[in-house]
Amino acid sequence: MKRRTALVATAALPIAALPALAGAETKPAPPALVDDPKTLLPALLLKQAAQWTAGDLEGFCSHYADDAIFVSPSGRTDGRAAVEQRYKKKYVDKRGMGALTLEVLHLIADGSVASIAMKWRLSFEAKPPAEGFSVIGLERRAGLWKIVHDASM
Repeated sequence: MKRRTALVATAALPIAALPALAGAETKPAPPALVDDPKTLLPALLLKQAAQWTAGDLEGFCSHYADDAIFVSPSGRTDGRAAVEQRYKKKYVDKRGMGALTLEVLHLIADGSVASIAMKWRLSFEAKPPAEGFSVIGLERRAGLWKIVHDASM
């Protein structure tokens, strides 16, 4: 009777628990997909906004690819270094940069490419906020997501 009770009890266990009963090592469950662009890209934008707010233009621009294209109502800028220089010319100090927030409106990701439509807002101490919209295109290059297109208005 004891054997039958043990068999019935074992049959009620989840399948994953059976190797442990037999003394076999079990493999841990695979971690949640940490490579999910729908998780990674909003986090990247949060980091970028924090870098802007801290006055770190180099950090902010480090998320652009070397061959990125930036377009706005004032024209086209080619390359990460030129984008950084454009920002440095317009925003000469941290106070003038304000605090940046980025709100994702729509995100599409497929393999190593992604597109994000977002709303941006700059808040300042001594003047009214500025806000607008951006659409960025990103590519995964050497394991890192880089902005390759930025259309901001």
